[in-house]
Amino acid sequence: MILVILTAVTICAINFLFSIIIIRLNFTKEFRKFSKIILLSLTIRLIIMLVIAWIGFNLFPDYTGIFAITLISTFFILTMIEILYTHYRTNYLNLKNNN
Repeated sequence: MILVILTAVTICAINFLFSIIIIRLNFTKEFRKFSKIILLSLTIRLIIMLVIAWIGFNLFPDYTGIFAITLISTFFILTMIEILYTHYRTNYLNLKNNN
């Protein structure tokens, strides 16, 4: 069971690292291009995660529920961190206190 949880968390962590790399590589572009690239990469990574989830369901048939819950919750948390990081870097969401 620990292997299933660690596999799901590792998959999501790799996905998160790819997102940070994509954000950093495209950060200097104008906002329209930047937002299109980020949303396109999010869509592509989501499709890849669905394929990986399907493979994980076939690899761990006894622990399908644990794998699914861990994968979904970790993906959600790391995607929220990715969105907050993007907003913080672009300063469109006022997280920086400039007082």
